[in-house]
Order: sequence, then structure tokens, then C-alpha cells
Amino acid sequence: MSYIKNLSYLSHPEMIISDHKPVSATFELQVKVVVPDREKQTIDEISFKLDKQYNETLPQVELNSYEFKFEKVKFMVEQTQSSSWEEYDSHALSVCKAPPPLDIPKELYRLVQLHCSLMVDSLVREREDKGYTGYWGRGTGVYSVAAVLLKFLRSLEDPVVPRSVHQRCMDASNNPTLCRQVLLQMAEVHRRCFVFIVTFLKKLLEHSQENKMDAKVLASIFGEVLMNSTREEKLSRNKKTLSQINKKKMTFLYQFLANDLTVNYE
Repeated sequence: MSYIKNLSYLSHPEMIISDHKPVSATFELQVKVVVPDREKQTIDEISFKLDKQYNETLPQVELNSYEFKFEKVKFMVEQTQSSSWEEYDSHALSVCKAPPPLDIPKELYRLVQLHCSLMVDSLVREREDKGYTGYWGRGTGVYSVAAVLLKFLRSLEDPVVPRSVHQRCMDASNNPTLCRQVLLQMAEVHRRCFVFIVTFLKKLLEHSQENKMDAKVLASIFGEVLMNSTREEKLSRNKKTLSQINKKKMTFLYQFLANDLTVNYE
């Protein structure tokens, strides 16, 4: 009885780094007798090799500064600090690591708290800069929050509705069912942000008697911002074309404000 079985034997002619013909084989081995001491030794050797291989792939760099302090950081006020490092291996990409993104940007979440409203833009910005998330007070309007929210949305490099689906959104703008289908085709982070903002706008509509807002007004304000075009795109089109595009963007958002089309998230 054979305890070794050949499962595959392949040639690799695309590999030309050697004069010899490169081949690979896969075997299935059946263990007849297990020697505990040798088994433990083999496991230790494999673990040692894997650990060594992992450590060799870790980046080895030396930074000229290990701490960065940004004083009085404010919204839309750029601050930069530079640093340099000396690298000792070829694994530069492994240096660039970042924590996983949140479901919704924290700035957007703070601005769109349904019970938060402030009187003036400067006060909104000041509290936002300080990371204030507590009770925001009474007797203040929602217009200032909307103004800062619009500024924040316009400052996004990638709009809430990604540019890759802008044309599909406009093509589907007159059909609520198609609008929802386009929403479901977006990446989850974009879809969550869109649903979050639509929920906020619908909350405003629940108080339309007080704030004098309606779905068409909100759609005309936020539609173009949520599907913000690049500056080059805007400059390359005439006023009539831009007006038609903005109208379709407004209609797309209006479908979600006037109908129950959004996706529910916990």
C-alpha cells in the first residue's frame, strides 16, 4: 500500500528565470505512525519559519518626528505638517495603514443630529470644531445647521452620490422604482450617507408648518450638492445644460422625499 499519492503534476513554461524546466506537484501523504516528539519539533520549526517570514515583511522606518500637534483645528481651515522617514526595506505600502472608515462620517453625523439646531453659522462651526456633541440648546433655528451642512457636503472630494452613477440617477429621476434601484447599486458607505441625509430632510418636512419648508424646496437645495459635479464639468457646460442637469438631480432627490424608497439601517 502506498502512503503517498500524486494529485497533480504541472509545467510552468511562463517562468523563464531558470535554465531548468519549472514544474510543480501536489501530493497527498498518509501518516502511518505519529512520533509525538518529531511532530512537536516539526510544528515548532514551521512556526519559527512563519514568524521569521512575517517579521521580515514588516516595514523598518525611522521618522524624524513621532508626534504631530494641530492647534485650534477648524472646519475648512487647512493646516499641514510635514514629516520624512528613512526606509530600510521595500515594503513602503505597508507603512500606509489607516483604521477602517466609519459607517457615516462623524462630521456628517454631528451636523445631522435631528434635535440639534443653532442660530448662527459661526456658533455651529465653533461647536463643531470643539467636537461638542451634547445638548445644543433651545430657541434656535435649523437654517444655520443646513447652511453648514451644505458647506460640508460641497467640500467633499467625492460627493455623497458617487459621480460614477450621476448619469443613471438623472436617467431614472422620473421613475421612483428606478431611483431606488440606483440607490441599491451604490457602495454601502455612499448609500448609508444618502439615506442618513434623506432621513434628516424628511424630519424637517415633519415640521413644515414651522420652518415653511417643502419637499421641492429641499430637493432644489440639496439635490445638486449631493450630486456635486466637478468644477471642470460645470465650466464645460452652458447655462441651459446646467439648468437641465440640476433639475434632474433635484427630481431624483425629490422622489425619496415624496416617497418611501430608502433602505432601513439599524
